[in-house]
Amino acid sequence: MDPDRPYAHRMWADRRWIRKPQFSYGWDWVDALPNIGIWRGVHLAGHTHAVLDDLRLDTIRDGDSVHLAMEAVVCNLHPYAERRCGLDVEITPPDGHDGPWRHYDLSVMPGLAFVSDRIEIPNPLLWWPNGMGEQPLYTVTARVTDPNGGVCDSRTYQIGLRTVEIDRRRLSEGSRFCVRINGEDVFCRGGNLGPHDAILARLSDAKYEALVAEARSAHLNMFRINGCSIFEGPAFYNACDRAGIMIWHDFMLTCTTYPDENAAFCEAVRAESEAAIRLLRHHPSIVLWCGNNECTWGFRDWWNAGKTQPLAVGGAKFYNRILPDLCRQIDPRRPYWTSSPSGGDHPNSELDGDCHWWHPAFMNADMQRRIRHEVFDECRARFASEYGVIGPCHPDSIREYLATEERTPGSLAWRMHTNTFEKDTLAAAIRRHYAEPEDLALEDYSLYGQLFQATMYGNAMEALRFRKLDPIDDCQGALIWSYSDCWGETGWSILDYYLRRKASYYWMRRACRPMKVIVRRRGDRLVTRVVNDTLRPLRATMESGWWRLDGSERDTRCLPVEAPANGMVEVNTAPLPADNSRDSRQWLYAAVLRDDGGVAVDHSLLTLLPYRELDTVANPAIEVKPAGRGVVEVISPVFCHAVHVEDHGHALLSDNWFDLLPGVPVKVRLVDASRHIPTTGPSWHAVASSACVSDITTQ
Repeated sequence: MDPDRPYAHRMWADRRWIRKPQFSYGWDWVDALPNIGIWRGVHLAGHTHAVLDDLRLDTIRDGDSVHLAMEAVVCNLHPYAERRCGLDVEITPPDGHDGPWRHYDLSVMPGLAFVSDRIEIPNPLLWWPNGMGEQPLYTVTARVTDPNGGVCDSRTYQIGLRTVEIDRRRLSEGSRFCVRINGEDVFCRGGNLGPHDAILARLSDAKYEALVAEARSAHLNMFRINGCSIFEGPAFYNACDRAGIMIWHDFMLTCTTYPDENAAFCEAVRAESEAAIRLLRHHPSIVLWCGNNECTWGFRDWWNAGKTQPLAVGGAKFYNRILPDLCRQIDPRRPYWTSSPSGGDHPNSELDGDCHWWHPAFMNADMQRRIRHEVFDECRARFASEYGVIGPCHPDSIREYLATEERTPGSLAWRMHTNTFEKDTLAAAIRRHYAEPEDLALEDYSLYGQLFQATMYGNAMEALRFRKLDPIDDCQGALIWSYSDCWGETGWSILDYYLRRKASYYWMRRACRPMKVIVRRRGDRLVTRVVNDTLRPLRATMESGWWRLDGSERDTRCLPVEAPANGMVEVNTAPLPADNSRDSRQWLYAAVLRDDGGVAVDHSLLTLLPYRELDTVANPAIEVKPAGRGVVEVISPVFCHAVHVEDHGHALLSDNWFDLLPGVPVKVRLVDASRHIPTTGPSWHAVASSACVSDITTQ
């Protein structure tokens, strides 16, 4: 949507009054569809005698012991007569065997009766985020019965045993912002979610399942449901529970002031939010409620810039009073956060709270000079809850939403199915890193645009994870905008609307490995760290140093690595080469992590020039050979950038679009072992610095 059009401004002003998905009035990533209405069904349920009005079970840990603090509410439906009834609550462990069971004989006066208890869980199995442990789920079954044993009402759902808190300890500058699960720090690796479809009625449970499965496979452990979107369907939250994907959940208020002086509107927001909390609070995946998206930031920098009094702070009553009070009353053991971003004196401070890191990078007035991965080394956010890089999707997807005559950047249909920021970023980025963008064929434009996004997202995640537990510059979260798209477009996502993986999916997947070696530049030195997000210590070896791109020389050394459980260790530093001592066109710096058997399991590399300026070999002789059932080993005597097999955006290989260091093999597994991994012919490709796609001759 063009924000300069009067119609756009009018729609954005009107949307604040209507409790419907805020994105439907248009965003930089979707056109306006203001006629979106009710898209979910409704049902009526009839009851007699008594109903289970509410049931809340909160995890309480005391050493190795785990209890569930129960608060149940039974409602006698008769207007004046007291009623006898029973309440049964059963907790079934993940293995299906018998678990704790409680029966309560109640005599309920008309209206509400409250039942509190503390239920011990024998041999408790804790729920952990993806990469830190398992996600065992306990089944809760509750029934209200009449004196004859007839079931008046029942409820069944699953819970996970876990505690959650936010660590805001002071640092030498600012304070931490760290999610803690079961007493352990969690570095949050993930992405924001807008709507998964511009037309919400098309959303299916199968798409929810696929989106979450792809996130788990990419080593993500958190989604942020953004306030511009919706409360998702049950299948989404259930899938996140099973996959260990934590959810930062905004309430659906975003990017505007709201009329909190209007009593009827206040009641609508309160009722909507209360219903959502009661409906969703049993999900262990939801770890945080957040008042809004960017509204509190707007109070300071958007709607009151240059003003004195009165200030435009419509909506503050929701974020500062109504919503936190609701959470305290009906979901007291899950943290509430006022807004995203917020914290410190400035709502978008890098040193306090969470930060939307846009203006220093890809919404910068001088954006075209910021399209390089080093820009993310400038970020000091304690928790980067939004940042993004634009990129096109696979040509197969472009062909689905554009007709043949429309498949040219700049056509009217292309501009409608693209992002506001493409015109300022992508051509300049392709020119800097790969090729001259003018008159590129669709396939080449998609390839170079995807690779720009991929390398930026991968390096950004590494730059932020590099700061885990840094004693001065601690960072504990990195959430890209965005994980997925709601229609076909050139956009911020790593997984497009058609569920095709962009090249950026694989770069994010590698950057989010729970055990990761990372090289970043700090001043005039190159620093190598190993971050370990798992709950077990890591012992390995690391080879780090300089590789000549043509493979003729290597100046490296091997060091032992001992990274503590859920920790970080700095392994090595090296000075940048003195002037002219190493030609940056011919050398790169890298670190390779090897397991106890000497097998390379991860690497991180740093080039000091854009890819198109590197002296790479145009037609590398890469060897691809079988290495076990469904596995091949890919190796090259020279450096190769973006080695890939055409998978049409679908999950064919465990890794794709990867860089090869000279003489360092990469093992790739076929996702479906019944299929064939190509080891010969033109199936494998590399992107050369001369800005051409080179077929690899395999042996």
